[in-house]
Amino acid sequence: MIEEILYGGVTCEPRTLVSIQSVSLGGLTAKYLQGLNYFEERNFYLLDLLRNPNCFCVLVLSGDIDKGFHEYAVGEAVRACGLNASDLAQRLRTLLVPTDGRSSLSEVLLRSPHALKSLRSLLQDCPNPTLDFWAVSELEIELSKALEIPHLGLTQDLLSVDSKSNGRAIFKKLGIRLPKGVDGISSAEQARSAVAEIAMQSNASAFLIKLNCEEAGNGIARISRSDMSLPLPEFIAALEVSKNIPVEAFVDQISEAGAVVEEFIEAPVTSFPSVKMHISPDGKVTNLATHDQVLNGMAYAGSRFPANSEYRNELIKHGHLIGAYLSEEGVRGMVSADFMATRPSTTSSWSLWGLEVNARKGATTHPYFWTRCLADASYDEGTGELSSNAGPVRYRSSEYIQADGLAEVSASELIRAVRDAGLAYDPLTRSGAVVHMATCLQRFSKFGATFIGGSDAEVDELHARTTRLAQKLALKKRDLSRISPPY
Repeated sequence: MIEEILYGGVTCEPRTLVSIQSVSLGGLTAKYLQGLNYFEERNFYLLDLLRNPNCFCVLVLSGDIDKGFHEYAVGEAVRACGLNASDLAQRLRTLLVPTDGRSSLSEVLLRSPHALKSLRSLLQDCPNPTLDFWAVSELEIELSKALEIPHLGLTQDLLSVDSKSNGRAIFKKLGIRLPKGVDGISSAEQARSAVAEIAMQSNASAFLIKLNCEEAGNGIARISRSDMSLPLPEFIAALEVSKNIPVEAFVDQISEAGAVVEEFIEAPVTSFPSVKMHISPDGKVTNLATHDQVLNGMAYAGSRFPANSEYRNELIKHGHLIGAYLSEEGVRGMVSADFMATRPSTTSSWSLWGLEVNARKGATTHPYFWTRCLADASYDEGTGELSSNAGPVRYRSSEYIQADGLAEVSASELIRAVRDAGLAYDPLTRSGAVVHMATCLQRFSKFGATFIGGSDAEVDELHARTTRLAQKLALKKRDLSRISPPY
């Protein structure tokens, strides 16, 4: 499944996927999104590639990945793919790279001659290697050149595709509805002028300033209509910046990365769907999925598959328009588009508003591929549904499940507790939870998960039970720490 999507077909010739899930994102996301570098731990679904005996896989991982979690994640993928110890010994190689917890894998490799030499040595006898990244930036381009190995995804001349300004330009070109806005903002003063300009065309009660290259709701500031005419220093002070990012840091990034300004769309009924596409190396555009995103304020918190059936077909149609346009421009790899859906009442028709276009894997990629891999599910583009031999397949992902006290819980303890509670994914019932990013537990008291089942109600129940379990584990650890004798 994964081979056919990434490469555009199944090979009879040996080839190697070199997975470096380096998370190279905007400055604020890199600095303020806790646990960002643990995103790499969500992508073991790539081992699905080994279903083809002609394929090999090299995993490059941070050296601090929890050993118990590593064994669990590989084990889940191996079991789903029907692989054995001989398959792994012959066709899977792993390189653990010491990291500092702040830098992306690509950055670490580029500045460490020893790590780069180790990777080159590991790849010496690997047939037809190709690099696969989580996102492609200047760092990944440089790493590809240093290794003299081609990569999947964006080329250097197309890196600007992955920006808010470019997303708005695409929506306009394709005639897709989008909020009133101004692109090409490079200073707080320009943002203030843009707000005043948009306010003359819109009755919005607030406006958003969005930095070009940020992720997961980082890099968005809100300004109310009542504050838009304030002198520049007071205007800046009135900005409501997401994720508790300092206003000064946000303003600095406007000139560093550029921004767009948009009206803040409000409606009695709203949702935030997205459509995921893939452009294969030969330019073929395929719809992979639709999702309804779960937001916490303006920040991404998870997703549900599939998107609401009332606007799903329109989402897919927009996805094909965007994918076809980007394919003609030379873009390859994962592409997704985020929308806002609004309607004046629960019985009215929905309106879709284009918000942004992302040319990277994104946060809805791993739950989709994990679900397809584990459930052996097929996607029907006509209905936008997943199904297996057992029937319909649904899933819900949680970016983070967090509770005070989880820092005292090891990855192995969490995985064991999920299994003991009967919540772990079961291939017989095609239902259960898959844990992600468990190394993040002891540093940031949180982990991620995907919940797979046959109905929305089932995945919601799995999510609720797993959340309660995590809270119970955290509470137990806190209670033990209070009664433990001092040393």
